[in-house]
Amino acid sequence: MILSAFPAASPFRVDQVMEAPWLTGGLVAMQLALACWGTWVARQRSRVLWWVATGMLLSTIAVFFAVACWGTSDVAKLNFYFDSARLSGPSLRELLPFEPVWWWLAPWIVRLPYRMSAVHGVVVAAFALIPVLLAKSWRHQPWAGWWALLLVSSPMLRGFFQNAHSRQALATFLAIPLLLWSLEVIRWRPWLIIGAGCLSLGVHLTALPTLLLAASPVLLQYVRRVRDLKTYTLVAGLAVVVVSLLCFSPLATKLQAYAGFGFFSSYPIKPAVVCNELLIVGSIAAIWIRQRLTWRHFLAQREGLALGLYLMCFAGIQASLIWRWWPQVTFRLGDTVGVFLLISLLAWLRRRQALVMVVPLLLLNLLVWVDRAGWPQGLACGLDDDFLCVPDRWPWSIHYPIR
Repeated sequence: MILSAFPAASPFRVDQVMEAPWLTGGLVAMQLALACWGTWVARQRSRVLWWVATGMLLSTIAVFFAVACWGTSDVAKLNFYFDSARLSGPSLRELLPFEPVWWWLAPWIVRLPYRMSAVHGVVVAAFALIPVLLAKSWRHQPWAGWWALLLVSSPMLRGFFQNAHSRQALATFLAIPLLLWSLEVIRWRPWLIIGAGCLSLGVHLTALPTLLLAASPVLLQYVRRVRDLKTYTLVAGLAVVVVSLLCFSPLATKLQAYAGFGFFSSYPIKPAVVCNELLIVGSIAAIWIRQRLTWRHFLAQREGLALGLYLMCFAGIQASLIWRWWPQVTFRLGDTVGVFLLISLLAWLRRRQALVMVVPLLLLNLLVWVDRAGWPQGLACGLDDDFLCVPDRWPWSIHYPIR
């Protein structure tokens, strides 16, 4: 069995970790300070200093998640997979058979400090870059750092960022250009969007449903506008192709394995996530009443259509967890839908000229975030695989593999 040499139960790492609230809390305090500085220099119209502040913020986010995710099981598992000294065990191609991007990256990952943990920090910083670029594109540079923190601190994305589901997170990140094009937020060259999508397919097996979710707003709008037999035939043909790929591809085997495994996470129905949803719905309702919107106006714009779609999808995932409708499978798309929901929310608020309505959501997330990082409670570093358990030694003193 491929995983026979790997520990079958948590914790995957029993040493080389420690609790360090002074470090994690200090890094979060730096992020808040850099976001404030970025706002100030943006209002002073200092373009160079704004890029400096933004670059430092993204770097701090990368360092924070690199060290804070060192004690998680997914990072430990992948560090074990990438261990070049494990010559007698299965190869990386056997361990990750349908994810060739990691085969190519492996020789470089083993040279990084803390290996996969460093990769995860870069992935999270890449996600934080998205709202920064949106803020710059929309000429809202003072908000850039705060939108970045809104994303990385969101409890909706706990699996991606805090549990270090780096492979699936990277696959979703590569689908975001398609989402932004679908929302009519960007006008990149088609080969860039297609290239990112194709690369996503080699990163994680969930890339196919992720790309379909990213393209859903434009597909739905097209179906709504063009109502003839040719359109419905095209949509039906596309549905047949998609179902065939889902049923007769490596993804189908993976889904069956997930369904038989029986494990699922309750993160999407945690109280903090429900509070986020209520604030999102409350913001939509407030704007709806103030601007006297109708369903026709709301759904006519891609941002509104996407926002409604991803809200329904996220609620559906939550319902599947509560009533146990294939929760082993559905919860794994919760973070993907959460990312698309938050980006769609920003795009819709910008369309309605009401970006200030994101402030309550930001404040809630930051209050939870600062409290958790600065005063972590209940950590059992060395006995469990918790987020915020940081390395207890420098990168060159880490011993691989961890058995």
